[in-house]
Amino acid sequence: MHYELYVDSLFFLNFIMNLYLLMLVDKTAYGRAGKGRLLAGAAVGAACFVLPFLLRGPAVLKILLGMGAGSAGMLCIAFPVKSLRMFLKLLERLVLYSFGLGGAMLFLIRCLPGLRRYLTGVSGILGMGGLFFLLFGRFRDGRNPENSLCRAVLSREGRRAEAAALIDSGNSLTEPVSGKPVCIVDRTLFDRLWDKS
Repeated sequence: MHYELYVDSLFFLNFIMNLYLLMLVDKTAYGRAGKGRLLAGAAVGAACFVLPFLLRGPAVLKILLGMGAGSAGMLCIAFPVKSLRMFLKLLERLVLYSFGLGGAMLFLIRCLPGLRRYLTGVSGILGMGGLFFLLFGRFRDGRNPENSLCRAVLSREGRRAEAAALIDSGNSLTEPVSGKPVCIVDRTLFDRLWDKS
């Protein structure tokens, strides 16, 4: 059987789908990536996906290059990755959204067999990807206000202060001497706990 591969269509399709995925990951990382970084990350991921089709060699190595290097490069370019822990959290979110988006698209294709020819074309895949991107994004936005904030009680030498705190799973700030995690607080809250003298 003979297949014709259109590299430009393959790159464009992967670029847009990578962009959808990176924007979803960015929503769960509280908007850490800028637009330029998201576009550059999506382009690197698409290039790494297309590259194995142009190279010769064992299939396993080509898959590792396309998927492994592409995913890692995509995340490292799109997000300011400062630790292995942060990278693994971002990778976990990327994999979850990839399976969610792919599964939802497959489900729709199987539910509408009469439209399979249109849904599996470039415009159909991009359209379905965009639809599910909007649905996942809305679901995430609906959950965000309640699930990303908590009540924090800080105490120091008998003084206590309560504040609303952002659950920032991507915070990788540490104190340089001890290596302990660092929290960022408002100046007024700091003044209530520490003497100015």
